[in-house]
Amino acid sequence: MEPYQIEHLVDVLGSDGQIDQVYNYLVYRFQDNGAYIWARAYLDDIGTISIYGPFNSDTDLTPVENSSLMNGVIDYMKIRYADLQAFGENGYVKIP
Repeated sequence: MEPYQIEHLVDVLGSDGQIDQVYNYLVYRFQDNGAYIWARAYLDDIGTISIYGPFNSDTDLTPVENSSLMNGVIDYMKIRYADLQAFGENGYVKIP
């Protein structure tokens, strides 16, 4: 399992010429068997990745069951990150 896209993004937030926050992060996108998962890692905390999904697609974020896609994403991320977490109904949950 490999992502079909990895993006490096920087969001700069502020007003009146003042920079209040800078978000520097990577976004990984995965798709397989009719489901979609994305994950984000902030570069100021590069040891942690947050996984979101699985969803129907990148344009339809309706949650779906797809354990094979999730397991593939987890295996891929465990090679690259020390701490994995998934976002669920009650917030973030650590993935062992």
